[in-house]
Amino acid sequence: MSNRHDIHVLNELIAATLDSAERLEKVSGDSASSGHVSLFASLAAERRQMAQSLADAVRALGGQPNESGSILAQAQRAVMDVKHTLMPDE
Repeated sequence: MSNRHDIHVLNELIAATLDSAERLEKVSGDSASSGHVSLFASLAAERRQMAQSLADAVRALGGQPNESGSILAQAQRAVMDVKHTLMPDE
């Protein structure tokens, strides 16, 4: 029986989890509150650990795990960065 479907689903979960971690890291860096910085950084670290666990599962199935988030999420972050630069108070 092929593990191809399971590997695909796990890789999608890895990409989504890494997207979440990257966004939390961005928000952490943008926050003025030290409490928020700590919270968001902690949540981002948890997401990265989850992604590592998912990657281990992909390897156990004989697959190659995703190492980055989705292209769509990267594009969304780029748009948000431009928006924030042009309209910082929005």
